[in-house]
Amino acid sequence: DTGTWALLGTNTFLGNVTCANGTLVVNNDKSLGAKTAVAAAGLTLGGSTTRGTLRAINDVTLSARYGVTLHSGGGRFIADEGTTLTVNGAIINRSATPTGTLVKEGLGTLVLGAANTFTTELHVAEGVVALAHANALVGSNGIRPCLHVSGTLNLGGNIVSTPVLRGAGGVV
Repeated sequence: DTGTWALLGTNTFLGNVTCANGTLVVNNDKSLGAKTAVAAAGLTLGGSTTRGTLRAINDVTLSARYGVTLHSGGGRFIADEGTTLTVNGAIINRSATPTGTLVKEGLGTLVLGAANTFTTELHVAEGVVALAHANALVGSNGIRPCLHVSGTLNLGGNIVSTPVLRGAGGVV
């Protein structure tokens, strides 16, 4: 990763945000601007061969207006210890033949609160990923994401069908 950029406080810009390489640090739900309508690509993580990272240093809830697009290089969410990053916008793949992994790091919690259509791997490396939507791992066109759990995956009472579940000492 190359560099860190912090968007802190309340920002009023209306455009979309792309973190193609490196880390974007946010501390509240208005850090990524003032979205007034649903934007499928409100936040794009990754480039064609690089991984982009969104790091929450406080509790952050991204509304459904902030859709997240995973580019081929993949994306990473980091929730610091004691924090919760909630993503209520749909997470989708940028291309029809996706390759990038979605990684969750940090000792905090990532909450997936939308019907997500990404089909690549979800790697819970650290902390907790909690499913707050019945279709949080629904995938697209019959293809569901593979799960790699080293941290904790909290299904939240949801039934999840996945082609592959692997891990290294994680908890489901």
